[in-house]
Amino acid sequence: MAARDLLLGSCLVLALAAALPAGAGEDRSVEPLAGDELTPEVITAITRGLDYLARNQDRDGSFGGQGAGANAAVTGVCGMAFLAQGNVPGRGKYAKNVEKVIDWMVKCGQPRTGLLHGPQTSHGVMYEHGFATLFLAEAYGMTQDDKIKKRLQNAIRLIAQTQLESGGWWYQPDRNPGQTSDISVTICQTMALRAARNVGVNVPQKTVDKAVDCVKRANQQDGGFAYQVPNPPAKASGGSAFPRSAAGLCILYGLGEYNAKETKAGLKYLEKALPGAEGQQHGGFGGFYFYGNYYGTQAMYQAGGQYWAKWWPAIRKDLLKKQQGDGSWSGEGGGMYGTAMACVILCIPYNYLPILQR
Repeated sequence: MAARDLLLGSCLVLALAAALPAGAGEDRSVEPLAGDELTPEVITAITRGLDYLARNQDRDGSFGGQGAGANAAVTGVCGMAFLAQGNVPGRGKYAKNVEKVIDWMVKCGQPRTGLLHGPQTSHGVMYEHGFATLFLAEAYGMTQDDKIKKRLQNAIRLIAQTQLESGGWWYQPDRNPGQTSDISVTICQTMALRAARNVGVNVPQKTVDKAVDCVKRANQQDGGFAYQVPNPPAKASGGSAFPRSAAGLCILYGLGEYNAKETKAGLKYLEKALPGAEGQQHGGFGGFYFYGNYYGTQAMYQAGGQYWAKWWPAIRKDLLKKQQGDGSWSGEGGGMYGTAMACVILCIPYNYLPILQR
């Protein structure tokens, strides 16, 4: 991915993949760490991070990116952080914060077309739309609120209608002939589709199938994933990078492609990128810390077993070390983005989000 575009994407990213039943004979349990993931230090760090987000939420319920106004993706990330600790309207310390995010989200963007975005339409508006849709899906799954469902259905319809012939999506909701798919934007939309289907919203199967094919064609010989994917049956070229490779593996697990050759190759690639000094500070796996580790942690959670047993203590230790005095984390997209991403990562073992429930 080009540096400018990856930076934009990294400022907006959030995605959670579903843990589906394992295939026969495949060990995807998390038993090696059962009961030990949420240490007192982790719980304290999460609370401090969520307190920081609550203090910095705008009056209208939104959150902004670095040096920017309200952004639907960053708002969705922050909303997901509250949900991931078990806060919903009417329940939890941050119930009011969740309510305000929902109220802002259902009114933002273009209700007629379904497009979700902040007051200004960004270059990467489909990032905003995808992650905002993901938040709405999780919020609906935890509340069954009809006003959320209606907005969610319109958002899903727009994703299906703007899918490219190459199988994925680009930064804008345009179906240009011959347009390659951006793998990061594609994974963003596919996560939203998966989350919506998981909570009972109709999602066209052909849309999901084309997206999965697109992600698989991004897989490279080293197990990682490339940036742009051409029209089928052509495969992507251009080399791998850790952040988008973590995302690619995450969505393949999330859609049940446990035994696909692309999944197995991606897992071997990601094993080399262990958080902290042992992996990510060596071998070209640095950069876009929160983007890569959010997806990477999700992928390893779903891989389970010894993969999770090695990854979780490493990312937990690294995040605790990086938290700042005011409770925030400084991310590539600013304090609110970094803090929300860190909180969601640390909350994964709570297993409150519908898309994570096993």
